[in-house]
Amino acid sequence: WKFNLGTNTRIESFTVAPSLTILPTHYGQKDASGAIGNTVSYPTLFLANLAATWTSSRGDTVLRLASHNLFDVNYVLLQPYYGRHAPLPSQDRDIRFEAEFKL
Repeated sequence: WKFNLGTNTRIESFTVAPSLTILPTHYGQKDASGAIGNTVSYPTLFLANLAATWTSSRGDTVLRLASHNLFDVNYVLLQPYYGRHAPLPSQDRDIRFEAEFKL
């Protein structure tokens, strides 16, 4: 399980939306051996996210800059069962720029 906390605020034509994802301590296989006692504890993680959006006064143009895992926290995706392989790598920092134009 995980927690997601987020908010947004609008100042004139700008919207800023920070969020925080909290992944509590979790357990999984440390490698693909499947050996008894091969379970390891993974610490609690905090993933910061941020989106900033500008919308034109007519609403026909939207520019957005967004980031997931802003501080590039290293973490793995764990399976809830033994899958015969080590934990999978997760998303690194992701920064996107989007532009939307309405004709």
